[in-house]
Amino acid sequence: MCYVAIWHNLGAMTARITARPAAVDAAIGQRVERRLARLGMTQWDLAARLGLTQATVSRKLHGVRPWYASELVTVAGVLGCPVGELFGERCRPAVRPHKAAAPPA
Repeated sequence: MCYVAIWHNLGAMTARITARPAAVDAAIGQRVERRLARLGMTQWDLAARLGLTQATVSRKLHGVRPWYASELVTVAGVLGCPVGELFGERCRPAVRPHKAAAPPA
């Protein structure tokens, strides 16, 4: 009886683990969609830049199909943002280091 319960719980854990990547892909898709809208671009525009069909881009935006790292690099370039922003990172503006004062002559 305990054996069945363990397998049942393991199955539930596996279901949670396998569902997580789709949620990440969907969250990335939402960020990409918002950025596309701000730039006045369509799924068709993005699809053309990625060499994919509009239907495939739609599936990726909704978390049905996974994003590949190489695609995300291209998407970030097309959208003019760092890749980390697609994952929800808040990017800080670049800060120039202070120049050291020149030694007195």
